[in-house]
Amino acid sequence: MSEAILSDLAASDPDWKTCALRYFNSVGCDASGMLGEDPRGSPNNLMPLVIRVTEGKMRELSVFGSDWDTEDGTAIRDFIHISNLTRGHVAAIVTGLDTKSACGFHSINLGTGNGSSAREVVDTMQAVSAKEIKTKSSGRRRAMWGPGMSPRITIAVAKIE
Repeated sequence: MSEAILSDLAASDPDWKTCALRYFNSVGCDASGMLGEDPRGSPNNLMPLVIRVTEGKMRELSVFGSDWDTEDGTAIRDFIHISNLTRGHVAAIVTGLDTKSACGFHSINLGTGNGSSAREVVDTMQAVSAKEIKTKSSGRRRAMWGPGMSPRITIAVAKIE
């Protein structure tokens, strides 16, 4: 709905240039160390939960679904590092200011276009941290919208390539 509003606004007034940036799973911390992966409260995304297990703040990680139609049975998602996401925001602003396009609205997907399974993320973090990450298989998580979750969600990145 917000994209429709932005598109209508840009179509109604040629002086408006608008852009919607779409991304799903931002991870990591800024190289300065000032911004990191430590959300308040109880996170519900994979990476902060994996980190909490490596730090000893959680005993084990619940992996939601081990029966997906994927190579290792766990869901695949597209992750983007926060630094790349930041560069994407800046590039969108710079490009938007320079564009002479007749269309004043653009939607841009920020991601890698590739996915990593929950098992791959856990195995990689285990190797990097040299700490065991105990996991338990839980049932599939209910979707917040629609009929259900998908085994593989990656983002189309053709516009940013």
